[in-house]
Amino acid sequence: MSTEAHDEDVGPELALRVAVDRVILEEVEQDAERVIRALADVVERCKAAGHYSADDIDTAAAQLCRELGIARRTN
Repeated sequence: MSTEAHDEDVGPELALRVAVDRVILEEVEQDAERVIRALADVVERCKAAGHYSADDIDTAAAQLCRELGIARRTN
């Protein structure tokens, strides 16, 4: 997804996604370790909630890491 999209040119859901992507990518550049720790915390909370299988959560986390260009820590 391009971070060059103009918020007024897209629907509110897509505009929010673009804004979130910008924040995450900026944080990855500034402090990738913080993003990795935050992702690990979210993964563990999602697994504890039990709404999705651990395999599905791991697959989604791995995809997000690839998109962000970061290495995910595994416990």
